Amino acid sequence: MLKNTIIRYVIVLSMMLIQACNCGDDSSRTPDISSGPTGDGTSKTGRKTSESKPKPDGKAAGDKTKNPSSITTWDITGNIYKAAVQINQTDNWLNQLGIDKTKKETVVVNASNSYIKSPGGGIDGALGSWAGANNTNPWRIPAPVLPNGNSAPDRLNAGKFALFSVPFGHIYLAVGPMASQVQSLKKTRDLIANLYYNILTQAEQDNKKCVVLCAISTQIFAADGKETDTGKAFTKAEFVINAYEGMRQGIAQFQQESPNHTLKIILNNWDETVVDQVKPLTK
Repeated sequence: MLKNTIIRYVIVLSMMLIQACNCGDDSSRTPDISSGPTGDGTSKTGRKTSESKPKPDGKAAGDKTKNPSSITTWDITGNIYKAAVQINQTDNWLNQLGIDKTKKETVVVNASNSYIKSPGGGIDGALGSWAGANNTNPWRIPAPVLPNGNSAPDRLNAGKFALFSVPFGHIYLAVGPMASQVQSLKKTRDLIANLYYNILTQAEQDNKKCVVLCAISTQIFAADGKETDTGKAFTKAEFVINAYEGMRQGIAQFQQESPNHTLKIILNNWDETVVDQVKPLTK
């Protein structure tokens, strides 16, 4: 009887050891397909899922489709800085941001209207005033171009941008989503993530050294609203929170896929609660 008891104990112990080993075996887990391809050949972030991922200018890099919401660390390379510099007609803001006006090394992102060639208020008007004082006709001369080199139309959809040449490099005329046109807050978040990822990818591809990112869709475009997909109401604060989350996700995805990039990323006039852990810019 003692022998039978020992045999049963050995069998039970063996089963427990097998289960413990299986805990670290990925083959026993259900794969995460939340960011995988959909039926129309795009990922849920809107990107093509072919062997190569189209960059904003139509060129391709290795495809690494993933859900931006799965990225929790967004300052991966330590190249992110915060600033609170007010843009105006003079060059003072350039000096405060450490931008050399004589070198075409910098991208400044503008929160444009959908009619990109007509400067509006906020940062759009401020940058337009500076550009007008620097031998341009904002945002018409020189003619803005799309990332693929084609002439930009008068109007762009949310999530798109055009390049406007200035002495320090480019101003990107980027169009963010409006609260009045939200299908869902998640789609808004993913659209902004994709926009910021593409902006940084384009700047890196063009060998720029610095990108100044404004907080798109958090001011004039932000408001209370209702999701057209679900009919669910949301507050202005909820819209802004999702916009900022999309920005973080887009930046994080770019850094994760380009861990050796050398871009200095400056977050100018972002809400302090969002950038409280980001190191201040020092020229």
